[in-house]
Amino acid sequence: MKPIQFFLTVSVFFLFIQCSRNKVTPGGPVTQGGLIIASGSYDENTPANLYVVKPDGTGICYVTDDGNLNRNAGWSYDGTRIVYLVGNLPGIGIWTMDANGDNKKQLTFLPSKPFGPAFSPDGSHIVYADYGAGEADTGLVGIEVWLMNTDGTNKRQMTKTTTNGLTRTDINIRWSCRPAYSPDGRKIVYASTQSGRSEIWVMNADGTNQQQLSFPGYPTAPDANFPSYSPDGTKIVFLAGYETEYGNIWVMNADSTHRTQLTIEPDGISSDEPAWSPDGNSIMFNSNRYDPNLNRRANQTWVMNADGSNPRVLFSHLYGEGRNPWRNDPVHPGGPTFECKH
Repeated sequence: MKPIQFFLTVSVFFLFIQCSRNKVTPGGPVTQGGLIIASGSYDENTPANLYVVKPDGTGICYVTDDGNLNRNAGWSYDGTRIVYLVGNLPGIGIWTMDANGDNKKQLTFLPSKPFGPAFSPDGSHIVYADYGAGEADTGLVGIEVWLMNTDGTNKRQMTKTTTNGLTRTDINIRWSCRPAYSPDGRKIVYASTQSGRSEIWVMNADGTNQQQLSFPGYPTAPDANFPSYSPDGTKIVFLAGYETEYGNIWVMNADSTHRTQLTIEPDGISSDEPAWSPDGNSIMFNSNRYDPNLNRRANQTWVMNADGSNPRVLFSHLYGEGRNPWRNDPVHPGGPTFECKH
């Protein structure tokens, strides 16, 4: 197994195992503002739980401690709710809870096999990818973008992917996945193999007008995945490289112009799962790159300026690749504190 397999495999297989091994030491109570939601374990015998942490890596506070495997978490845009995954394949489901860990509710059930949930900006919907049932049980085929109300009702399929792709290592893939809303809620950006390779696509929030944004014209980056809009909606950050192997972080304008590579790592070393800071000035990402302070490669969370400059380690573990993991600051200045579960 490769150190950090980027794109879909890191989400569904590798991180489902690795996140339970990220030992993260808890700190004291922290206020609701400028927080990152992540997943990790406070000891080697405990499944991964969700915790909040300040962007400087301090103030770790676990908001779940229920014996379940909890991960893949993201904030609502107003910072009052968290959407996340519970369990492992095949028994995995989307749940929501209040920001302090109260009022947990399961929204999806078998045969659904979802991942990558994200709130709409107005908090009325959750978009996600789903393996569903049937052929998707045996590989990276049959994954589609779905939408539901935030109470779990009115689930509907948004994409119907009819074209398969073949990776450099001859893995058969067919998916539409990794959806994320534009800040105004009018668009959903996602990755799809509809054109024969995994590329970045966009559609209206109701599923209409599906259009391809990225194309495989780059020799070392023919595939793309994990897109998200900048907070002002003018740019899209994404992964590009070789699907299921490795990739680097790129950015382009929301209309697909001015594609620019931000990280430059060789084949086999990934910079993965990019997420914008609330002010749009920084990008957080996972990487297995070389850390000069450790004098070795390590699976860690990094952050860099939005233009790719000044990359540095943020946390000494992977943050867990949730959608919208970095909450607006401040949301409730001087507001309530979290009751740390551990």
